[in-house]
Amino acid sequence: MAPLVLVVDHDRSVLALAKKCLTAAGLELQMATGGREALALLGAAPVDMIILSLMLPDMDGVDVCRLIRRQSRVPLLVMAEERFEVERFLALEVGADDCLLKPLNVREMATRARAHLRRWRWWRDEPVEQNLAILRVGDLRLDLEHKRAAIRGQALHLTPLEFEILRVLCQAQGAAIPRERLLYLATGQPVTGDARQVDVHIRALRLKLEADPANPRFLQTVRGSGYRVQAEG
Repeated sequence: MAPLVLVVDHDRSVLALAKKCLTAAGLELQMATGGREALALLGAAPVDMIILSLMLPDMDGVDVCRLIRRQSRVPLLVMAEERFEVERFLALEVGADDCLLKPLNVREMATRARAHLRRWRWWRDEPVEQNLAILRVGDLRLDLEHKRAAIRGQALHLTPLEFEILRVLCQAQGAAIPRERLLYLATGQPVTGDARQVDVHIRALRLKLEADPANPRFLQTVRGSGYRVQAEG
């Protein structure tokens, strides 16, 4: 039986292109146009691979990656335009195996899909890892499932928004995120007011995280680019 690949994209021209190149490579396809539909299909029947667009109409693509990884370890490839660098970093951090740049190269898509399926056949009998919901950066530990944080073993008392801001920054692996993008990724909502409101939350986080909040070493400002976290050492 041919491997079954779930392809998720709201752009039907992308789905048509994927169908053409992947069926020619000997794969069977199942298609979805949004995150909720994809998760429902994944819950209904097993697939051998998922190829997921990070730009979806109903859910944040990074959140879909995270939810997929809570129930499956099949190869997960994401698709995004080159300009969405932060989203690509975040998707890889939460469990994506590879990234395909848009506009798609059909030969590259088929080749990468076959390569990841070969690796999956070697590893598929191993148990699923249990710590996908734990994120560690330096001395900081974030429990993504239970929304808890600790630094150097001491619990941090964070507001829900502070936790989400810190999660986004940590998952970006040191990449600087502009204020407006940081707020959007933390809240999942378009920013309608002044994005500088995030500065208030950054100051509060520094008071809880930094030995010297006036001279932060972990939660840094990158002039002209936004904020980032930088683990020491």
